[in-house]
Amino acid sequence: CPHGTAIAVGTKAGAVHICRWKDGEWCHWFADGPGNLQEPGRGPRFYAVRGLTFLDTHHLVAGLGPGYFRALELREEGLIPGAYVRATLSDTPRPYQDRIQELAPLHRHGTAGCDVLGLTPSDRLYCLRQRGEELKCRTYANATALFRNLKGSTRVVGAVALRDCGYILTDDGRICRIAPRASGEDFEIVSST
Repeated sequence: CPHGTAIAVGTKAGAVHICRWKDGEWCHWFADGPGNLQEPGRGPRFYAVRGLTFLDTHHLVAGLGPGYFRALELREEGLIPGAYVRATLSDTPRPYQDRIQELAPLHRHGTAGCDVLGLTPSDRLYCLRQRGEELKCRTYANATALFRNLKGSTRVVGAVALRDCGYILTDDGRICRIAPRASGEDFEIVSST
């Protein structure tokens, strides 16, 4: 977590394990089933927890399947699963190419929220935006759709937020410092190496 007092692990069985440093010792909490959900028109569905990241000290988000996110709240009594948010897909999802394989906090807005990037094995990206209690998700066909001034690369293979800056690693080996655009809808490349 942002303050280094908790560790979260997601499993292929759709569970989440949390170890939290409390009163001088590690406490273990377990949430069974964050990866189980009801898909409209398809009935019950199971997804492995493929990505997991903290939004702040009391909230984390799990990435599941093709564009599913589930918020989780860490309370004194344990881990409380919240609602699902699904990215809008303009085409039929490709099960393996479009599933989330990693989540990376991209930019923190102090206590106001966080932007989280969902990376896939393909060019597709998911961007989850948290503002207070509200979660919204958008789908981008490739990196240049999200990072407007990124030239030559279509895939983001890694991302990290350090302090108030976000960095991405592209498939052609560039490390780019990013910042949200004034519109708040996408990002721009501030510098690149």
